[in-house]
Amino acid sequence: MTVDILICTFNERINNVSNILLPYNKSINYKISHQISTSASIHIPDELIRPDVEIQQFSGIGLSFNRNNALYMAKNDICIIADDDVVYNIKDIEKIISIFQENNIDILIGKIKTYKEEPQYKNYSSKIKKLSWLDIGSVSSIEIAFRRESIINNHIIFDTNFGLKGHLYQKGEEAVFLADCLKKNLTIVYYPIFIVKHHYFSSGKISEFNQSEIEYWGALSYRIFGHLSYLAMCFFMIKHHSAYHRKMSTNKYITYFLGGINHFKSNRNA
Repeated sequence: MTVDILICTFNERINNVSNILLPYNKSINYKISHQISTSASIHIPDELIRPDVEIQQFSGIGLSFNRNNALYMAKNDICIIADDDVVYNIKDIEKIISIFQENNIDILIGKIKTYKEEPQYKNYSSKIKKLSWLDIGSVSSIEIAFRRESIINNHIIFDTNFGLKGHLYQKGEEAVFLADCLKKNLTIVYYPIFIVKHHYFSSGKISEFNQSEIEYWGALSYRIFGHLSYLAMCFFMIKHHSAYHRKMSTNKYITYFLGGINHFKSNRNA
């Protein structure tokens, strides 16, 4: 089996991408989706001019838009989602290939390894687990690898309403992507293996129980669950009551959550 590492980068950050590349391996290719926000061209570093690297520059804004372009570039059996500040190990990629060869799964969720003296990225389980609707909200994009045909054949793409510089919300693209996979009955399995190395700090870890965050939950819940999002509202309200109740009343929580649902319904891109 062959692998495409789908690297999304933006403007001058393409200068970081050479740090991702491993020594040449016939089973591994790199698809670099280089998003440019201005009309000025940006130089491609010489280190990226390799037979196993394909680069496509295009204008636009939004991480999900960029991820979709990388997905369109993919040609190989397995795709690994990457950012421009990660590091890979050939043995980890070989493990990913082996799992896909030996198991009938569509999406593999793995672990992020942090640097020496940094804390563990997440409290990862040591057991293999098939993921359900209740699990997908905690998955990071760089923890995801998938069979390309499973995604392409089911016409699954990233929702440009979500994700960094998205049309409506600055995060949540991973949960929406995986929810769309579950809706197509694709199999998502967590394996306690490292996929990638990344520093512990991540903006995705920052979350507060305020109006904008609750509105985001409402919008994300509606995008994933549709009319069942009203039940999700009750679930989240009970689960996180002690956290949000320090800042708002239950009535405020409900108002913000419903406001997020209505905002998404009225403003989403098709």
